[in-house]
Amino acid sequence: MRVTIQALRGTDKNKKSFNAIAKALNDNGSKTARGKEWKAQQVINIADRLKID
Repeated sequence: MRVTIQALRGTDKNKKSFNAIAKALNDNGSKTARGKEWKAQQVINIADRLKID
């Protein structure tokens, strides 16, 4: 998951919002562990847990 979020987040010059990351995950058909669609807050929580800026 760390690699996916880091890749979706982008570089310092071109960082994507957490809303954009959640949308990209949903557009790709990725579901949460509970089988639901992603929300920005869930992505933020994972990024905080993994210490991703």
